[in-house]
Amino acid sequence: MLKRWGQQWSEYGGLQAENDWNVLYAYIMNGANNMANQATYNYVADRLDVASLVDYIAVNMFTVCTDWLNYNTCWWRGTDTLQGQLKLKYQLWDNDATFDHYINYTGLPSTLATAPPCDPQTLQGNSFSDPDGHINVLQKLRQNAGFNQFYIARMIDLWNTTFSCDNLIPQFDSTIALIAPEMPQQCTRWNGNLTTWQNNHATMRQFIINRCAALSTGFMNCYNLTGPYNLTVTADPVWAGNVKLNSLLLSALPWSGTYFGNLQTLLEAQPTGSAPFINWSANSQVFNPNATSINSNIMLNGSDTIIAHFLLTSIDENPNSYIGLSASPSVTNTDANIKFSVPHNGPLAINLYSSTGKLIAPVLSSANQQQGSYSLNINFTDMNLSSGMYFVKLDAGKNVKTVKLVYNK
Repeated sequence: MLKRWGQQWSEYGGLQAENDWNVLYAYIMNGANNMANQATYNYVADRLDVASLVDYIAVNMFTVCTDWLNYNTCWWRGTDTLQGQLKLKYQLWDNDATFDHYINYTGLPSTLATAPPCDPQTLQGNSFSDPDGHINVLQKLRQNAGFNQFYIARMIDLWNTTFSCDNLIPQFDSTIALIAPEMPQQCTRWNGNLTTWQNNHATMRQFIINRCAALSTGFMNCYNLTGPYNLTVTADPVWAGNVKLNSLLLSALPWSGTYFGNLQTLLEAQPTGSAPFINWSANSQVFNPNATSINSNIMLNGSDTIIAHFLLTSIDENPNSYIGLSASPSVTNTDANIKFSVPHNGPLAINLYSSTGKLIAPVLSSANQQQGSYSLNINFTDMNLSSGMYFVKLDAGKNVKTVKLVYNK
């Protein structure tokens, strides 16, 4: 484990840790090693967790962190071959200088909410701001077309999920609500002012809102993208499979986000049962290499709906086969009432998913749910969940419904 706080040192691993990093860094920065060569890139990717590097830079970019790279930077790897974790990866450390708060130790060009998402890249070759060369590594890896697509698309994926205001603002509000009762006592103890604290967190909240909005233009200007375009992704039938969109696994379909043109958007159809994938369809998109490839990509040319089609061996033609699903309230700080109806007896499952499509918890599972209308509660407080955006997905045979909930504790 290596750390940088003004100076670099080995927290664990001694000189071997430093030597391993220095050797890999020298290989990456060697002008003869062009990362556009896939074998050369693979050699690095076998030793460096490139997704961790991208996420580390993305988190600091989204929050406009001004105290990293030359301070508060940690990267590490495991050495036990039986436990894995052998690739170098990054760890967040002391991220208090964010959202235009505190001192710009790193020397970023801007600390404003409108700071371009490519600002960290301007630190390439800056021995003061980035003495260990992490941005140099990023920029060298971007010689590889696949990595460059992943770097840009991953930021956009996170902007649509973890770092969307639909997710950030409820988390921020819940944190404020949690500590607000303590603040009068804290102000008395530390000679503070409650009104000043309230004004400060209101300023920070507005910064987050402004940051969410500014990044759309920022992405386009930084990476020569077109748009923004409204994108909906779904399956037909919706219960027959999931869709991987760039780095996101979408299991709560249909799913909607905001994406851009002049950048490949990667698609992968993933059947969840016996129904095989047939083809992709959209209103105006061109699928590469073709619409029947389970792994495909598009260059968005406008707002659209992307559908992954799956082949059924039998079709329920009953016109009354309708499933209902609703959630109230859609924004809650405690629990939500889920109402659903099923048209006939059969298996049924209701699951709760995060905004990124990760299964959070099963809500209901029945091998033979009887026809009828039902109601149940999801108690977010009892589940000890973080504030943010969630999806409730109901699967009942050939019928699938999804509703969105925002938990603001």
